Amino acid sequence: MYKAFQNVLFLALQVFAPDQDSEKNAVVTYQILSDIYNSTDYFQIDSSRGLVFTSRMLDYELMQRHNFIVRATDSGDPALSTDVSVTVVVTDTNDNPPNFSQAVYEAFVSDLAPRGHFVTCLQASDADICDAQRLRYSILSGNEKMTFMMEPDTGVLRLSNKRRQGMKLFYQLNVSVSDGVFTNTAQVNSILSCLRYGPVSFALI
Repeated sequence: MYKAFQNVLFLALQVFAPDQDSEKNAVVTYQILSDIYNSTDYFQIDSSRGLVFTSRMLDYELMQRHNFIVRATDSGDPALSTDVSVTVVVTDTNDNPPNFSQAVYEAFVSDLAPRGHFVTCLQASDADICDAQRLRYSILSGNEKMTFMMEPDTGVLRLSNKRRQGMKLFYQLNVSVSDGVFTNTAQVNSILSCLRYGPVSFALI
């Protein structure tokens, strides 16, 4: 079993099949056998040295491992051959950006809501399995008076513990999610819902 990094063209491995015969009978040639997995599209082999190269980019998100057969054949008459099974395990790398579940979020907040009140939860995903737990959320702009706070690990947006009375009727926040390499953005529109409760008074006509 051999490991290979995705999105890198390089020498993967070398196979070697010694032959005890002499002269031309000991000359061995190598080939990758065609299979239903199209292994010959991903790998090529130096027929005389048994060096296996990747012939195209490997993508962990498409296929995590490749299995194929290499055949070694001598030059005798009749020719003799032997097969070996090769497994190449693809190592995941960060090559995909995270994406928000939607480009624009809308949230309604009561002007009576207390500090720390839940506003909304932003959700993002990343095609790279290794980055699924590394996503970090933040507010880029629109929060000049620190009215809101973002939980970086969960994407939960809350009213800040430091917020003051007198909120605006409308806030437009630009938020981001990052996997440490790639960043994506979205927008949160927070609308103030003015709710007042009190006794009903009648006016005499």
